[in-house]
Amino acid sequence: KKAKLWVKPVPTLGQLYKQGRWYGRNTFRYFKNTKDFSTLFAVLTYASLVPLFILGLIYRPFFILFAFPFLLVLIYTLRGLWITKSPYAFVMIPIAFVRGLGQLRGLIESTYRRGGGKVN
Repeated sequence: KKAKLWVKPVPTLGQLYKQGRWYGRNTFRYFKNTKDFSTLFAVLTYASLVPLFILGLIYRPFFILFAFPFLLVLIYTLRGLWITKSPYAFVMIPIAFVRGLGQLRGLIESTYRRGGGKVN
């Protein structure tokens, strides 16, 4: 009852993409310092959605690989629906794609850029 939650809403998909990029850029450094496997797993799951979907369109067996992260996002969405009883929980699916695309770009950028910092 006394728990406090601080949330910074992201009003546009562009800002959501930028936030995902920032998370992606800083994921490996964060993991190196904390050994937080759950965060690393979540970032890699979201970041794999778009590439596996595109590869699945080109070569069908990749849809099997796409199914795994998509099912995780769907389960997370259904859990949100169960808790909130709101159909807006299904907005999580396109949000996962946009944020995951940003995280993928951030992960790639982190391999050739030093430090995190602001994303332009």
